[in-house]
Amino acid sequence: MTDTTTETTAVTTQQEPPLPKALGARRIAGRLAEHTGEPVTGTDVDELVDQEHLVAVDSYKGWPMYSTAAARALNVDLVRSVVTDRLAWEAASLPRDAAAERIGWHWSDLDRMGREGRITTGRGGRYLIADLDKLAEEADGEQYVTAPVI
Repeated sequence: MTDTTTETTAVTTQQEPPLPKALGARRIAGRLAEHTGEPVTGTDVDELVDQEHLVAVDSYKGWPMYSTAAARALNVDLVRSVVTDRLAWEAASLPRDAAAERIGWHWSDLDRMGREGRITTGRGGRYLIADLDKLAEEADGEQYVTAPVI
């Protein structure tokens, strides 16, 4: 008589560990990026907070923490529009040093003109390229020189 043994193998599915109840802006951005397929950054999370779509529920070492459940519940189109707006602004603007180099002015002049409302400034301390070009054209090649304070 032949003894046959039937082996049963249990199929185990590997589950991802549960998400923490709250995460910081960068980690929430990563989760939103996975969820939406968009390149979400911490800056986008800051914008969602500014628009009151996300609210800090805790803090860690002084940094705000946001509910993972609330982030997952955000409308995908809303998150995509925030990302699209950021990317459009980044394409139409330059950071301070690049802006100053573009028109050959000192960055402090650009900073002052931004405060005065003569050029458009926005998120990330960036300057609108169209305003920079217009400013340089109006100056007719002359630099707006910052004089030392005496």
